[in-house]
Amino acid sequence: YRVAAVTRLVLYAHKPHVQFTSGTKFQLANKWPTHWLGDLLINVKKPVEMSGESNYRELDPNVFYGQETSTSRWINLGLWVGGCKMKYSVACESMAAAVGSFAKLNPGDKVIDVGCGFGDSLMLWRNRYGCKQVVGVNITKGECDVARERIKKQDNMENIQVLNEDAMVYLNKVDKLDGKVVSVDAMVNVNNRRTFLNRLGDVLTLEQGCKTFTAIDTFGTTNFLAENGSIWESFISSPFKFSFVYIVSVCGGIPLDNLMYKIESLESNLSLREDVSVRILDQSDVTDLVFVPFSQHMLSKSWNAFCSGNMLSSVTLLSAALFMRLLGVSSLFRVYLYSVEYFEC
Repeated sequence: YRVAAVTRLVLYAHKPHVQFTSGTKFQLANKWPTHWLGDLLINVKKPVEMSGESNYRELDPNVFYGQETSTSRWINLGLWVGGCKMKYSVACESMAAAVGSFAKLNPGDKVIDVGCGFGDSLMLWRNRYGCKQVVGVNITKGECDVARERIKKQDNMENIQVLNEDAMVYLNKVDKLDGKVVSVDAMVNVNNRRTFLNRLGDVLTLEQGCKTFTAIDTFGTTNFLAENGSIWESFISSPFKFSFVYIVSVCGGIPLDNLMYKIESLESNLSLREDVSVRILDQSDVTDLVFVPFSQHMLSKSWNAFCSGNMLSSVTLLSAALFMRLLGVSSLFRVYLYSVEYFEC
């Protein structure tokens, strides 16, 4: 399983929150023997792709919090609206709150959270937005257990359900799905984001009106997708850019398909039922508030590790910081806060 919202190019490959069994022609990165940066940051086991299960250890949130004292268990890249001096937990909550506001969550809403982690976002939907019913879907058993225990200890947390399940399995089990679907920094690592969005269009109860999916997610800035799905045609269209995107996919364990198209072409790349249409309702480019500030956060942790004499940790965190900064300045990847709307034709 992949931990929701951990550095996409550092640890996502090892802890999928959302895992699909359907394959695509752009999944070569998942077959790479190792993800070097993630292996350095945390000693994790390689996935066991048998019976739809993966074998991983828990990720310690302290890797990202450092000396910060916090009762939260957020793990995502953060939305650093106040700059890199923000507390990590505050930046993480800001990212989730941005998704909630973009989704226009209101009291009485039902919300389905894909990749809910340790449950912080579930409690946020309930406390801040007053959502009547909250469902969290997460493939990581240990995180689901922790989320349930934390929710039990809080007041006013009734009607929150945590499902330890693969998101695609969950969608395939339901004939109809009613509610607003959200995801906080977890969608880029589904095996195929387009497959997920196609299936979501099949199960949403559109006869009751339009339904939305809102997320904060990473997209490419170049359309590499060939009509026949050929990797070679994608490569020759722009060899240098494609090679760099492929290397990023390999190092981070990100399914290549998810980095192969712009957000503007998302609608045209979906294959929905004839009676269902989709459009991008709204979008906001937040790249400058994500990659580079998070890189600076990791850089400060690297310096602290160096000062404490932990050289291996310092070098590893420095590698992560430089890698994330490269993403931020490469112009080949952008982070978007966006909402898509499904409606009947």
